[in-house]
Amino acid sequence: MEQTKIKLTFSIFGDSFNPEHLTQNIGIEGISFHKKGDAIPNRENLTWKETSWSYSTGFVETLFFDELTDHLVHILETKIDYILPFVKELELEVKLFVVVEIVDEVKPAIYVNRKILDFLNLFKAEIDFDLYLIDSNE
Repeated sequence: MEQTKIKLTFSIFGDSFNPEHLTQNIGIEGISFHKKGDAIPNRENLTWKETSWSYSTGFVETLFFDELTDHLVHILETKIDYILPFVKELELEVKLFVVVEIVDEVKPAIYVNRKILDFLNLFKAEIDFDLYLIDSNE
């Protein structure tokens, strides 16, 4: 039976930088990236307008948003000494994408704790929430 789930994606993006270099230097798995001008998969004649590097938790069945944000911070905070100067030097932008799939009206607790706020504030990052209502009977 499908359950409510949440996915977090921490993304760094800008006009031009080497995402492979960032991946190699921080050594975290679960990374995805694309370069400005690369073709967008499954989109005929469309290309990416910027370069992007992302780490995602993937979808996790949970009702506790702060469990996932704590996990994300735990993974990335050990790499902050490399990521933060990289972002600042190249004048890149950072965003946390949050996707919540609410199944059968079972709503998660969306609590944004100080730990994630402080972490995102280091980057002057934004948060983007997407909420989807899923009916498991359909």
